[in-house]
Amino acid sequence: MLAVVCLLFLIPATLATGYYVFLTLLGQWTTRPLLPTVLARTRFAVLVPAHNEEAVLGATLQTLMNVRYPRHLLHVLVVADNCTDNTAAVAQQYDVECQIRQNPVERGKGYALAFGIPSLLAGNADAVLILDADCRLAPDGLLALDQTLASGAQVVQAAVTMGDPEAGPAGLVMAVGSTIENGVQAGLSQLGGNVRLRGTGMAFRRDVLEQYPWQAFGLTEDAEYSAQLRQAGIRVVFVPTAHLRNTPPTDSAGLDQQRRRWREAMFTRTASLFDRLLMSKPLILAQLTATLLVTLSWAILAPGPVPLVYLAWAAGLGALTIGLYLQAAYRVGASRRALFRLWQTPFVVGRLAWVTLGGLLHRGGNWERTPRHVGVG
Repeated sequence: MLAVVCLLFLIPATLATGYYVFLTLLGQWTTRPLLPTVLARTRFAVLVPAHNEEAVLGATLQTLMNVRYPRHLLHVLVVADNCTDNTAAVAQQYDVECQIRQNPVERGKGYALAFGIPSLLAGNADAVLILDADCRLAPDGLLALDQTLASGAQVVQAAVTMGDPEAGPAGLVMAVGSTIENGVQAGLSQLGGNVRLRGTGMAFRRDVLEQYPWQAFGLTEDAEYSAQLRQAGIRVVFVPTAHLRNTPPTDSAGLDQQRRRWREAMFTRTASLFDRLLMSKPLILAQLTATLLVTLSWAILAPGPVPLVYLAWAAGLGALTIGLYLQAAYRVGASRRALFRLWQTPFVVGRLAWVTLGGLLHRGGNWERTPRHVGVG
C-alpha cells in the first residue's frame, strides 16, 4: 500500500519534472540567433492598452521609439482606457497615435483591445503587436518578430521576462520563473507545439484578426483568445530572440493579486487538462516537495531497499529541479546578494501555490490593476 501511495506521488512528479527539464534544454540548444542583416518586411501596428499608466507609459513608448526597425513600417496606437490620470497626456508627448476610450460599463483590457484593433486594421498594417503599457521591448524585438512572421507564422509570442532578481525574494521568484517559462515555450515551439499567448508581446497577422475578431473580455483575455485560435487550428509560434521586460509588482501582495488573476486561465473551461496541470510552477514545486516528504517518511518508518529506491528516485527529481532553477537564476544575472535570498523563496512559492489552489474554491471577480515597481528598465 505504501508503495502504491508513493507511486501516486512519484509518477506525476516525474512527468512534470521531465516536461520542464527536457523542453528547457531543448529550447536552449536549438534557439537560432537573430539575423540583423535581414531587411525588415512587416508593417507593424503596435497597440498599447493603457489604464492609468502615466507612471510607466513614457518609458514603454521610448523603447518603441528606439527600436532598430524602419520607422515607416511602424505605427503605434495608445488606447487610454477609462483613465482618471494623465495617461493620454503622456502618450501625446511621443510620435504615436492616442485614442481615448470612456465606457463605465465595459471595463478591462479585452474591451480596450476590441476598441483599438479595428482602427489599426483599417490602415495598411500587416500585423498587430499587442504590448502592455508597462513593458520594455528590446531594440531588436520587432526585427525578430518580423523574421518569424516572414517565415510563415500567423501568430507569434515574444519572450517575456518578469521581475527583478535584486528586488527581494518575490522579484527573484518572478525573474527565475519567467526565464524557465521562456525556455519551456522555446522547446515546445521547436517541437512544433502550440504555445500560450501571454497577454503582451503577442503579434497577429491581419488576416487572423479579420477572420477571428477580438471578443475575449474576461480576466484572462489572452487565454480565451488562445483557446479560440487553438480550436481554429492556428498555431502560436514562440520567438525567443524577441525580448521584452515587464515591470514587476511592487511587493508580494501585488504578486499575489497578479497571480489571482492569472489562475483564472488555469481553471477556465477552455484550458485543457494538460495545461491546467502544468501551468503553475508553484503547484508543481509543492507537489514535488510532498513527494519527497512521502518517500522520506516511508524510508524512515519501514527501512529497506525498496523504500530507499523510491527515495532516491524522488531525490533525483529534486536535484534536477534545483539544477534547473539555479541555471535560470544564473541566466537572469542574479548577484550573489540575490542568491543569498534563495532560502526565502520557498515561502514565496508556497504562498503562490496557496493562492493558486484558492482558485478551486473561488473563481471570477473584477479586473484589478496590479501595483508595479516603477523604475525597472
